[in-house]
Amino acid sequence: MNIPFIVLSIFFLFSSFAFNCTENWAIATCEVILFLGAGISGLLNKDFFKFPRKLALIALFVSFLVLICIVQLIPIPVSLWKVFDNSRIQMYEDGAKAEELLQSKEYRVNPFEKSEAPYESIRYTPKLPSFLTITRTPIPTLRALIAILSFFCFLLLLEDVMNQGNRQLRKLGLLVGLIGLAVGLIALVEKGIEHRTHILWLRESTRAQTAFGPFVNNNHGEAFINLTFPILCYLIWRNIKKVKKISDKIGMSFTIIGLLTLQLALVVSGSSRGNILYLLLLPAFFLIQTGLKKRKLRAMLVSFLYLCLIAFGLIFAMKSGVLQNDARIRMNPNILTEFTLIGNGIGSFEDVFPARIRDWPIYREMRNAFLENEYLQIYLEAGVIGVLASVILIGAILVQNFVLLKSYDRGFWLSCAVISELIRVWVDMTFHIIPLVATFLLLYALIRGRLKFE
Repeated sequence: MNIPFIVLSIFFLFSSFAFNCTENWAIATCEVILFLGAGISGLLNKDFFKFPRKLALIALFVSFLVLICIVQLIPIPVSLWKVFDNSRIQMYEDGAKAEELLQSKEYRVNPFEKSEAPYESIRYTPKLPSFLTITRTPIPTLRALIAILSFFCFLLLLEDVMNQGNRQLRKLGLLVGLIGLAVGLIALVEKGIEHRTHILWLRESTRAQTAFGPFVNNNHGEAFINLTFPILCYLIWRNIKKVKKISDKIGMSFTIIGLLTLQLALVVSGSSRGNILYLLLLPAFFLIQTGLKKRKLRAMLVSFLYLCLIAFGLIFAMKSGVLQNDARIRMNPNILTEFTLIGNGIGSFEDVFPARIRDWPIYREMRNAFLENEYLQIYLEAGVIGVLASVILIGAILVQNFVLLKSYDRGFWLSCAVISELIRVWVDMTFHIIPLVATFLLLYALIRGRLKFE
């Protein structure tokens, strides 16, 4: 019995239909599935808990995040903070003075009159802590540590599936691709229903009218389509050259065209303009692969000109505000107001960001749960060290995709999906949504499974 394959199948099925999988019950269930699956697999296979070899690149980055979380949670005496970063102590002292005033009798009687802090005998004096952690929010950072550890278990399970051969990995890819197709078809049907009150005809919600199938946030539903449809197209494309009957080749070709048409219709009719990026880049990746594989200079030149055209179009769209919104434009600059080496704590954005605001109009809506920019958010939470680790990871992924395009004539489907998503997370939070980051890692695993170098 292939336990890792079964566990991952259950995980993908649940997370994809758990209404965006952002609520605590859904996140906790996914983590339990991964921890239990890894534990059972470890009992049955003594080599299961070996450090991943094929997914070593991702595993190293996840291990780095675990280490960052642990360092950020180490209690440091206040005496050392006074030497290295007295601003943290000053913040607590100012907060203590403010609390004293709020608890004073004079403030309660007439809070609008200017008054001094009351005498020691009648005032409430909160105590300063003896130790402080690097993270400003220890509980969210501890919660993030558990989530990261659960995804390390996901990597172990995925590595075990890869060790069983590419065929088993493609079966898992087919399952996830079919889940994406089901999500897309449900979303297509629901678009024709006016005045929807339930998500997936099961859960009543005020956001049902704009939901994308089981995804409460329609942007994430469209992103899920962009990550799963390429898997289906890749699996069909790789079989076109294997079949001998012309009718089968024609049928498979039309199936791919149908999938791309459905994907285009769902993305264009949606609200996330950034999700069109994959479809825009797909022809360029096909031409790049043709040029690299068959050494055709003309194909490389055409792809370069096409990419330049897309780049100018994106720059124009961002300058004109088509791909930006006012909230994001105002939020991003506030992240860079302070230099941080190791960050404010993984998972701390929601609590820390409001205190970083330097310029925000009164009564203007603010989204502080996620930044919708993964690169700036990791700077806020993990500092310069986190950004450098991310840059190294992305650089290695780009190199691997270059090798894939040069050596494998069907890899453009997968490479385009991975690289377009790495670009798109500049305006979204894909890596904080469980089904999206899991599918992204599956795409990477499919790419890694085709590479010959170690």
